[in-house]
Amino acid sequence: MTWYSGEVQASTYIKARLVVDEERIGNNLSRITARLQYRRTNSYGGATFQYGSGCNLYINIDGQTFTTGQTANSYTSIPAYNTGWITFATAVKDVTHTAAKNITCSWSTANMGAYLSSSGSVSCSLAAFVTPISVLGLNVVANSNDSHARIYWMNRSGIQVYVACEEIDDSGNYISTIHQWTNQAGTAGQVSDKTYSLTAAERQKYDNLDRNRIRWTIKTVSGGSVYYYNTNDYNYDRASTPSMANFIVGNVATLRTNRQRSSMTHTAVISAGSVAIKTLTNVGSSTTWDTALDDSAIYAQATQDSSIELTITLSTYINNILIGQRIAKVIASLRTAELAPVFTDFSYLDNNPATVAVTGNNQYLVKGQSSLRASVSAAQKMVTKESATGKSYTFTFGSVSISRNYSSNSDVVADFGHPTTAGTQRLSVKAFDSRSISTQVTKDITVIDYAVPNLVAEIKRANDFEERTTVKFTGDFSLIKIGNTAKNSIVSIKSRHKKVNENSWSSWETYSFNTSEKNGKGVIAGPSAGILYDLDNESAWNFEFQVSDKLNTVTITGTVSVGIPLVSLTESGQVGINCNPSGSDKGVFLRDGDHLFKQIYPVNAIFESTSNTNPGTAFGGSWSQIGTRSVGSTTIYTFRRTY
Repeated sequence: MTWYSGEVQASTYIKARLVVDEERIGNNLSRITARLQYRRTNSYGGATFQYGSGCNLYINIDGQTFTTGQTANSYTSIPAYNTGWITFATAVKDVTHTAAKNITCSWSTANMGAYLSSSGSVSCSLAAFVTPISVLGLNVVANSNDSHARIYWMNRSGIQVYVACEEIDDSGNYISTIHQWTNQAGTAGQVSDKTYSLTAAERQKYDNLDRNRIRWTIKTVSGGSVYYYNTNDYNYDRASTPSMANFIVGNVATLRTNRQRSSMTHTAVISAGSVAIKTLTNVGSSTTWDTALDDSAIYAQATQDSSIELTITLSTYINNILIGQRIAKVIASLRTAELAPVFTDFSYLDNNPATVAVTGNNQYLVKGQSSLRASVSAAQKMVTKESATGKSYTFTFGSVSISRNYSSNSDVVADFGHPTTAGTQRLSVKAFDSRSISTQVTKDITVIDYAVPNLVAEIKRANDFEERTTVKFTGDFSLIKIGNTAKNSIVSIKSRHKKVNENSWSSWETYSFNTSEKNGKGVIAGPSAGILYDLDNESAWNFEFQVSDKLNTVTITGTVSVGIPLVSLTESGQVGINCNPSGSDKGVFLRDGDHLFKQIYPVNAIFESTSNTNPGTAFGGSWSQIGTRSVGSTTIYTFRRTY
């Protein structure tokens, strides 16, 4: 059976290869014939290529070297361009085939001119069934970023090949199989060249176990028997894991790695989202980061909150080869006191022209009357820091808070309506930036106590029944003092009246009055004699009074009743007791020829007696007997009054 090595470029114009023939000469013996061949790959202007004295060719079979040298001035021509291969050296050796056999050809080029490179080699690995892994050690990579092995073997009829990657402890003890590739047979008589790789999930699982060693195994099986088995152990270079405690921006933060080998170096990229903030290079087991040097870069990404999550991506290297990457998260808290927006002033005023006209100063408020307006003008707007933007303002007065969005070019206004509490009241405005960091400004506002004017009117008939009626009034009002100056006064007091059972009122009549101050209040006094009216005493009368100060008009009502004397006697002999002389009101009224009894027993009243004497005999009036009834042995007589 013949195998060929791959072609190698021996010079610019020449390629070389190794041809190996195996001849079975016994149950466990093969004769190996190895030939080194060359061929031209360029015409080189038609010239003949030669090599001569000083050029040595070497063929090594299973550890024995065979040398073919050229004598002085002895030249051998290399065939013309685009022709076949020509053999320049041959070696033969009988070998056992219970283990792998390595065949290598090489040459040195003393006195070679420009035809061959100064030195070179080709090789071919031949085994009874499979090439040992030890030959392929340089083709194995084992780390957390990539774990693979490139394995060659000679395919034999009826042979199955198994390749596996296993986890072992630091002492080389087998733990478990990470992955196994079964029945890797190829075309008989051909060399298989395959690369086996662990998946990312398998590498991650092994990585998480903190293993430091890994084992690649290969075996050949035929008919259930293992004909060849070999293993090679490798250092598993696990990527380091970064760690960093949460920190306050401006402080020094320490980055630590849990590297497994002192030869490992690291590059750490600290980022916010997709934006890199800081790159730390040549990191060993730990390093420090003065975050004050990069605070602006952090602030530029942390524009919506007072803290930000940073990602640390740690790349691990051995001899400048990337082993793998791991990440960690860390919270960077901003120095909010340093980042608070600059906000120093706002404005307020009484937005009610009526109260401002009374106080003469829109910086004073009147309880229940003024309309408080607070505002932040464009000139007073907050100035944010370190990439933040303005977000909102919160206006607070008493228990009421109003939020308004930030504006950079127009006034931001909040209307609170009427203040309900007198005294010194606090108005505050808090400016929030996009990180919700705030600065507050407060102002104390004077709210002057105020109540609408109060009027008490007394309406009284002479002797409680005559037409002559007197109206007297008193009252009080709020002075609205600013300093020692009263800003409020009573503007007018007037009244009108009408009979209760009528709809039309009299015209308004303006009263004269006097005011004074007592215990911090304004006092109202009407004329001491009162205001006189002559009102029909057989009718009740309604009154309306209006008292006005500079801010409000208050209406109160009053009524004077029908005139009722305590006792009255008319010329016709009619007598009234606490009633109108006409008898149309409450009380006792006696007409002529009648007396008090008629008030008790009016017409159609029923009177019962044990006597059958007509009641009119004793009490007057007309009575008729309407029946009798018995109560025991007593007879009861019933009469009804007819007049």
